[in-house]
Amino acid sequence: MSVSLPERREPGMPDDLRRAIERGEMSVLYQPQLFLETGRAAGAEALVRWEHPERGPIPPERFIPLAEESGEILDLGRWVLERACEQAALWQRELPGSGLKVGVNVSVLQLEHPGFPGALAGVLRSTGAAPEGIVLEITESSLLEHESRVAEALWRIRRSGVMLAVDDFGTGYSSLSYLDRFPVDYIKVDRSLVRRIETNGERTVSLLEALVVFAHSLKMRVVAEGVETPGQLETLRGIRCDIGQGVLFSGPLPAAGAGAFLAEHLPGDPP
Repeated sequence: MSVSLPERREPGMPDDLRRAIERGEMSVLYQPQLFLETGRAAGAEALVRWEHPERGPIPPERFIPLAEESGEILDLGRWVLERACEQAALWQRELPGSGLKVGVNVSVLQLEHPGFPGALAGVLRSTGAAPEGIVLEITESSLLEHESRVAEALWRIRRSGVMLAVDDFGTGYSSLSYLDRFPVDYIKVDRSLVRRIETNGERTVSLLEALVVFAHSLKMRVVAEGVETPGQLETLRGIRCDIGQGVLFSGPLPAAGAGAFLAEHLPGDPP
């Protein structure tokens, strides 16, 4: 059994993170999502990036845990939510009737904060974003580990019109039994499970197909993350997976580039 050693923290990182937003080092990119059956734009996921002036790009898997440990995730999460809602409102004005959704990752620390639902409502009001155009994404493991503490917040948020997604499905518990206890609209299948389509064959495909059937029976849509190859795309279409996200379509883009991509993939009427 292997034991992972704790990551060595670089000196000054917590202080640098604390000042990163005010120094303009943070940015938000948007990775487009497409309906797999039609190729039509479904929306985009907002992804925060940190460009440190001396250390260079710092990946989210390094600074997000630090932000959660230090409590900075509350300010950082609020900032990302504001940027994403501003962008969603802009696309709603520029592409009326498109039904585009903008996904935003939220930390369990945000959901546990008693003021979060009210703060979310305030951001929606100030930006003019329609609630139904925002999808808050929470990881499967966080949802189950903190079920009793976040359930009420999730129901309040969903009643406001904002949609909810279970992110990283397939990396942890992956028990379908909990899905009817939360007001979930989307299940996001983790890229590691999508990657196994071509390495594990029929077993993985059968698992994904069962998930799609189950989700559809609960009126949920399934999003496949990390779609990288035509073979994965063909299989996902074959099992009626709803939406795909991955470099086969587009990597993360600045807002203007993402908007252009989405506009190019909006022919005809919404599905």
